[in-house]
Amino acid sequence: MFRFLKITSFYPQFLSEWYEKHPEAKALNYQEQYRALMASGWAWADHYQKELTLLSVEAHEVVLNAEPLQHAWAREHGVQGGALQIVFEQIKALKPEVLFFQDSFSFSPDYLREVRKVVPSVKLMLGWCAAPYSTAELSRFREMDLMLSCSAKFAQEFRDLGMKSEVLLHSFKVLKEFKSVEKTIDVLFAGSLIQGKGYHQARTELISSLIDSGIDLKLLTEMAPISKDLAKKGIGLSVEMLNRLGLGRFFTDTRLYGRAMRWKDIPIDVQLTRKLQKHSSPPQYGMELFKTMAKAKINLNSHIDVAGEYAANMRLFEATGVGSCLLTDWKVNLGELFEIDREVVAFRNSAECIEKARWLLNHPKEREEIAQAGQRRCEKDHSFSVRARQLLALIQKNL
Repeated sequence: MFRFLKITSFYPQFLSEWYEKHPEAKALNYQEQYRALMASGWAWADHYQKELTLLSVEAHEVVLNAEPLQHAWAREHGVQGGALQIVFEQIKALKPEVLFFQDSFSFSPDYLREVRKVVPSVKLMLGWCAAPYSTAELSRFREMDLMLSCSAKFAQEFRDLGMKSEVLLHSFKVLKEFKSVEKTIDVLFAGSLIQGKGYHQARTELISSLIDSGIDLKLLTEMAPISKDLAKKGIGLSVEMLNRLGLGRFFTDTRLYGRAMRWKDIPIDVQLTRKLQKHSSPPQYGMELFKTMAKAKINLNSHIDVAGEYAANMRLFEATGVGSCLLTDWKVNLGELFEIDREVVAFRNSAECIEKARWLLNHPKEREEIAQAGQRRCEKDHSFSVRARQLLALIQKNL
């Protein structure tokens, strides 16, 4: 049919921990190391590659920042250079007709234009965005033939800016093997708490309210040391003050000022940090995370601030996919994804979230019925098999 290549990046923390736990992987050849890494179940893993292959597409996957993996490919193909150069050589070697940059932030407009020039087989270039983006990053997106996003809000923003854009929702491979796992966690939240414009302010306030209510809430998140938060907050506030006074231009060449201007977050207040730290454990990834999510009676979900009115994140499908009861913030399209109060439970504010969490904890039979109905819906409408067919249709429409 056509040759498809998806280029992505994994969380650096996940990669660091995975290679630390599997040091033997670095000695494997590219294909062996690739299969081992994908078996971890991280994020989309290689599910699109597998599902598109079943649809007669020759599909490939590259992980830009998996250095040992990429260096293995480079050795086997006599290639030298950094991460971006290795990816360029992989594109040249594979000659895809369709190139999907799931990581659309790491490649400059010049790089993308050079790909088109040097690899004429590329007929369709897809991009992806599901997080706050800058004007500079927008210039990368404009090089794409089609921008994809899990959020209808982002897709409409891109259309308003004159780009072609479509919605491709996240998906999940349902894990029924966790059905017999004992539910030992009352309420679990697994995810980030980044404090910056468009990120997780509402989420942080919600979690703080649940903790104050006395609900037994477990966090799996990365919390910065308080001393580091204090220093960073002080620097950040100083930069804001200099800018307000019109003095920032006198410090643009200093290293500290330049770094502070690039920060996407100013830390939350110290008292809130202390409160969250008492309930937090280090983040987990892949199959380890999914097993922990399956142990939770309730998985809490709160979207990133920039999501606006639309439900879109991966946690919707991860929580339901492992067979846990999902308690999520209400969005205008949530009812299109799951039947509210039968397959998932939704709240509109912190007080309602606390009330519904308590009700679910006190009604285990009804809670389990919701969890099982949510898992069935996830398998029926939100599997990678379903999503791969939707992606194929979008490609065929635009190719």
